[in-house]
Amino acid sequence: MTSIRQRTLGLALLVFGISMLVIGFISYRYAAHEIEALYDASLEQNARLLEGLLQAPLPDEARVYCSTA
Repeated sequence: MTSIRQRTLGLALLVFGISMLVIGFISYRYAAHEIEALYDASLEQNARLLEGLLQAPLPDEARVYCSTA
């Protein structure tokens, strides 16, 4: 036989454990979504930077080096 105190403690620990698992899962999903959004924004920024660099005219000094190679 178990006492009321042990059953109450067991139930409270079970509820606490389950709630911590649920909170952990939700936090993980939210963090993964935010990290993915930050990564996408970084990729987009790098793509815009490269596009701007490719469309920029070359200075005269760079044209000399490019034409001799």
